[in-house]
Amino acid sequence: MMKTGFLVSFKELIPILSIFLMVSGCNTDKDDRGSAPKMVLIDLDKGDEGLLLDYYFGAYTDGAPRMVLHEEDSKYFLQPVTSLIDFPNIVALHNGAGEDGVITWEEFEAWILDSYYNVIDAPASLDRFRDVAGDWNQSDWFSHEVQGQMTRFRRRLSIPRSAIYAALEEMDRPQDAILYPVGTSIVGEHLQNDTVVETTVMMKRKDGYWDYFAYNEEGLLATTVQKDPNPMSVPTKCLGCHFGDRQFEPEKSFPSVARPGPNGERHVFVPDQFRDKAVRDAFSEHARRSDTILGLYVTLFISDILNQAEAGLGKESDQQILTRLGFD
Repeated sequence: MMKTGFLVSFKELIPILSIFLMVSGCNTDKDDRGSAPKMVLIDLDKGDEGLLLDYYFGAYTDGAPRMVLHEEDSKYFLQPVTSLIDFPNIVALHNGAGEDGVITWEEFEAWILDSYYNVIDAPASLDRFRDVAGDWNQSDWFSHEVQGQMTRFRRRLSIPRSAIYAALEEMDRPQDAILYPVGTSIVGEHLQNDTVVETTVMMKRKDGYWDYFAYNEEGLLATTVQKDPNPMSVPTKCLGCHFGDRQFEPEKSFPSVARPGPNGERHVFVPDQFRDKAVRDAFSEHARRSDTILGLYVTLFISDILNQAEAGLGKESDQQILTRLGFD
């Protein structure tokens, strides 16, 4: 058949269209951001999103968050679902992005609060947690009480003495990082008239971050703790303080007594001999928070064994620690 004008057969048109698509760079598998196929953007509108995402997805990936994340032009994307088959909880987040292909903070936080405890296998009750961590009301734990900004309640904070010793063994001088061993637990009991009304827990995981969880007055897992004017979500509201550099009372003013705050007294309840300014200044523990820990555990512990040594009651092993760190 003779062709006239612009009339061509469909078969002849195919190679022409193929060349056009190659030249134009058109790829229908990619979205309008030019990122990998079927990825979804994570836009939390938070500072240092890379750190936050490494923390959260580290919990979901056994310490390998970049297995599921893709970074491009300082933006973060979830890998395609086909790359997430080993992580069903993350697939759920991916599918929840909606038609806009963007995961917002509100969507992300709801996903965390719905799945985080299951992923980290948080003990369902305080009794079960005690089976894992031990009894923090025994003498092999180091404890002190604080009234501060985190909650209106007085808090009894406890950490295993063995964890403090392990951290100190890795230090040659007070300015070295205070890093606790994997598996360390720190327990905060919130007290009202000497009754424990809720309990917060930090447990160090193998990637160096800490998992956070809480228990209510009945000793059952809870996703919030009491705080004025609104309850505080766990773990999503914990990171802002622990990952930041703001100092909080009463640790900020220690060994001096902090001024009262909106909820009244702010105080570290320890014997006067623990209020050693030289030790506080040497470690600068609360300000440095080298293991994202806000307390004064090593500062108070060293003040305690230093006081015992000066009274002639110290252990030889403790004296060796004091000598190594320059507290002769």
